[in-house]
Amino acid sequence: MSVEQQAAIDAIVASSCLVELETLMVALTRLFHRWSNSIRVEELKGTTVAEVEATMAVDIGGLRSSLVKRLGLGAKSKTSDILPPLQRLGEAAGERIAQWPCSPQEKAAAWLQAVADTTESCSEHEAAVYLASRGTVSDTVADVIRDDWKEAAARVVTGFLGEASQEGFSSEASVVRGASTGDLPHFWDMTETQRFTIDATMLRTASWFDIGGFDHWWKRVDSDLQESLTLDGVGVYGPKAAQHLFALCRSDEALRRFPGTLRQFLARVVAGQIQGRPPWYVSHDHYTGMTLQAFPLVAASILFCSRRLGGRGIDQAVLDDAANHLLEEAAADGGWPLRAGQPGADIETTAMAVHGLAIHKPLGWTRPAQKAAEFLLSRQHGIGYWSTKGGPGPAYLTVLTLDAIALAHGEESLTFAIDALPDPEQDDRPGPEADEKNVFRRVGEGWEVRYDGGKKIVLLGTSLGPASIAYLLERPNKKVSAIDLDKAVGDSQHAARERIDLNHEELESADQMPNCQEVADRDALRAAEAALTEARCKLEEAKQSGDVTETESLETQIDQLEHYLKSARGLSGKTRSFADVRERARSRVAARIRRTLKKLEKECPALAKHLDAKIDFGGNLQYCPAADVRWVTS
Repeated sequence: MSVEQQAAIDAIVASSCLVELETLMVALTRLFHRWSNSIRVEELKGTTVAEVEATMAVDIGGLRSSLVKRLGLGAKSKTSDILPPLQRLGEAAGERIAQWPCSPQEKAAAWLQAVADTTESCSEHEAAVYLASRGTVSDTVADVIRDDWKEAAARVVTGFLGEASQEGFSSEASVVRGASTGDLPHFWDMTETQRFTIDATMLRTASWFDIGGFDHWWKRVDSDLQESLTLDGVGVYGPKAAQHLFALCRSDEALRRFPGTLRQFLARVVAGQIQGRPPWYVSHDHYTGMTLQAFPLVAASILFCSRRLGGRGIDQAVLDDAANHLLEEAAADGGWPLRAGQPGADIETTAMAVHGLAIHKPLGWTRPAQKAAEFLLSRQHGIGYWSTKGGPGPAYLTVLTLDAIALAHGEESLTFAIDALPDPEQDDRPGPEADEKNVFRRVGEGWEVRYDGGKKIVLLGTSLGPASIAYLLERPNKKVSAIDLDKAVGDSQHAARERIDLNHEELESADQMPNCQEVADRDALRAAEAALTEARCKLEEAKQSGDVTETESLETQIDQLEHYLKSARGLSGKTRSFADVRERARSRVAARIRRTLKKLEKECPALAKHLDAKIDFGGNLQYCPAADVRWVTS
């Protein structure tokens, strides 16, 4: 490769923005992939520069139409002249992307933008789905997707009807709808590794881009699912079935169109393959059962899909066991293996596990999920995407991973809605009592209480214990500061005393400090006091000399020092400990709640037992019920 070619490569890379570099990498990757799949490199003698230039121009959307010329390649260039500069260009672009100053999520979004702009297969629609969920998809991408769908469907329709007119699609649609559901083939392409995710991708695409007129194909998907339920084998057991169900339950459109079939599918997965074993155990030798293995992704799928499908019909013990299995099988690096006990974590399994834990929220789920997010970020390719050998396509896996990272950190920007389907059993219950199975609300001078559809009771009195419980019940699976709870339920005297100059961010950071760490030690306080005295003296001198700039600077410094000293001391003037403030509030709130639970033991022992088990009295209080437990508190 010549010095001039290297200079051209440097100029191309230096003048490109992140999305342009990602687009270049996507185009080069596709070009090299096609070459490696079609002919061996040593057989590229017939490759012409014109063919390379045309391919690159199409793949990049015209951004690099003169790319080959800029690299100094001519019509008579040999294969040995073509490959080195293109390979070096890819290396240089990859190095620049890896060093780009942005977050991993921003880098992934740029890669997805490049894929969406140059989509070549249906599985890559996941990239556009992600951009649409974040409000960054372009109108051009949306229009191209809609047009591609109509053209692809028209080709299938004309072939199905034996006619050649694409304009006749609309009029012929009525004939298509009258055909047997299984007769009309899918119009989307897929590889073997995408077989269990492609239906979900197409449903998600139709939903996010408001594509109508494809009901017959969705009936075909439903029909295929129902047919699989009549079969016996790994297609309805174990990891493949769990992967398929999980992908579909990430589609709001799938939940809307065939919830009944998905619930049957979930029940079949939960039933498992081996009697007496949890459903995540699978025998690959169906006759002897000699190769028994557990797959954490099955447990993850059960947790996630149960919640998404309304939370009913699955034994709570199964859900608890699934959550425990995930928490126990997390590897030291934060990931989950494909098979329990197997060395090395799997990206797809880890992302699925985070989905299951984050939506089910068992006690202790937060730290494992956040550690898993760290593991996933460590496995990101330098140019921004995620992929695994033999797994789903990189677009699907990248979007799945980004959603998992967002869930681990409590973010709400996802490619699917967190809210589950309504409980089908509750839908049929008449009257207002259907919504009052669990009640804990204030009535006059007391509290009306009901648990699990049992008898209603009334707790007399206006103590803060019941109010504290109601506050937690209104915020299931949310961590609540004890001082915030004090303030909310009316214990303003304690809340005001302990919140002076101690804001919410400081309280959160206190959770990460050693219990005996002080806000500021004595040496730091003495240094701050000395600096304050010196600044005040300098301020007087600056005022006398008329130095306005120095006066303003010193006044700002004095304000900061005074605020620091005030925040570091309690009302007594002594250095305060975060642990002291937090523990006093936590102990007081816990004591009042436990006094109320003592009263409930006589009136409603089942509720007392439930609350005692589900309320976490740690540094931040938290009520963690099962997914199907909901409360009326007003």
